[in-house]
Amino acid sequence: MRDKIVNEQRLVKRMESYWDSLKEEGASLPKYQKFNNARLQDIWENCFTLIVNEKMGNRMYKYEHVGEEVHKAYGSKLVGDFTMQTIKGIPGVKVLEKIDECITAKKIFVEDGKFINKESKMIKFRSCILPFGSDGENVDHVVTGLSWRKYG
Repeated sequence: MRDKIVNEQRLVKRMESYWDSLKEEGASLPKYQKFNNARLQDIWENCFTLIVNEKMGNRMYKYEHVGEEVHKAYGSKLVGDFTMQTIKGIPGVKVLEKIDECITAKKIFVEDGKFINKESKMIKFRSCILPFGSDGENVDHVVTGLSWRKYG
């Protein structure tokens, strides 16, 4: 069974272009306060937003927004949940691994991969991960867009 998917090239290009338009000259990152999801309205349901929280050397994420289409891919509602890359066996852990890399590098990451969701379905995906920082330098939010197909 194949789900309706957002065209992956359109998703990646739209997200990259919007991120670049928000980035101020000389800053490493665009400020999250400038982010307006209405500018990505046609793909917003294919996105999720994480708040990055680092304490005592541990990085955790809190799901702030999970689009309806992402909810369908993951097989559960995640808004308000906390997660981290070191927790194994959760849907989308491969995406979280790339988010960690994105935060460290402070640049956009585009990644292909697959995972098994909570409904035991295989999801093949492409993600576009955008880092944001309230101070323009340190990542405190990540917006990720997903396009995918569900198998099984």
